[in-house]
Amino acid sequence: MKKKKVQEVSYVKYLFGFTLVLFIFVGTWVWKFYQTSVSSQSNILLVSSLINPPDKIFFQGITGTHSLRTFRSLHLDELNSSGNQIPSFFLGRYQSWSQDELAKADFVFLEQVHKAGAIPYISWEPWSGSRLATPSSQIAYRLANIVRGDFDSYIHTYASDLKKFGYPVLLRFAHEMNGDWYPWGIDVNSNTSKDFVDAWRHVHDIFISEGAINVLWLWAPNEPFGGKNGTNSAKYSTFYPGDSYVDWVGFSAYNWGEAREFNVNRSFSTMVSKAYDLLVPFRKPIMLAESNSSITGVDKADWIKNMKADLKKFPLIRGAIWYESDDGSFSIEKELFLVPFVP
Repeated sequence: MKKKKVQEVSYVKYLFGFTLVLFIFVGTWVWKFYQTSVSSQSNILLVSSLINPPDKIFFQGITGTHSLRTFRSLHLDELNSSGNQIPSFFLGRYQSWSQDELAKADFVFLEQVHKAGAIPYISWEPWSGSRLATPSSQIAYRLANIVRGDFDSYIHTYASDLKKFGYPVLLRFAHEMNGDWYPWGIDVNSNTSKDFVDAWRHVHDIFISEGAINVLWLWAPNEPFGGKNGTNSAKYSTFYPGDSYVDWVGFSAYNWGEAREFNVNRSFSTMVSKAYDLLVPFRKPIMLAESNSSITGVDKADWIKNMKADLKKFPLIRGAIWYESDDGSFSIEKELFLVPFVP
């Protein structure tokens, strides 16, 4: 009889222990599922806010080799969000499709940018990444090959990785397509405007098929320019992929000063006005996607002061991402970001 009671007590203890473990396991799973669900819903709302930004938020950013380091050294986290409920700072890098380890999604960079309270900005470039090779020598990256599916496996993997990251990413795919300095450029490697639209839609559709809805798409030609490589400058609409494939429109523009052979010193208004007029009809938020003023042959402090005043003339420009060159000719000054910086 005593042995039977001991067995019953042991059974009850076992049953209680098993139930407790099961409760903890199920509770932990439910809590993680709840957190994931809340996080997913929060990110969906954040992406929506970035696609349709509140009127009083002006987005700022840095792109270049050392964007994160510069962000920290200038203590720009003080300006990030400026009291807003959504991040308002982008930190960028350039990434080629060069089929090596550097072509993969860089989770270290993505996580570091996220922890800094900013949004990753990736200029995603379908080429080898080598400026030593001419665009026409990189025939493998012609737009028709992208449409044909030559890079589908890589694109699927990259899209899946950005989905796993989970937080918003601003993707500037195949930028400055109206120039002749990249292998995806229109009229380079027999590329046409239709090829560009088809390639953009093909890549975008793969991201959607992978569920990478946290990726925002920035379509960004170069500013209109003259010369032999400027024939596509005034034809933005002919290579626009369509409203359902683009979240932001933007453009690259520089005040070159004496930093390059162009030797042009111009005001912010002169620098952006032509591209702005071409982009307004698309009725999308406009990003100055890559820009800066040289420090060579330019009073940079005066240029920045006038830029902030001139910006009010262009109310649809909702953000500016400043390029930092490795050689120092295009530097990042904290004054570029000082509030008030809202049109």
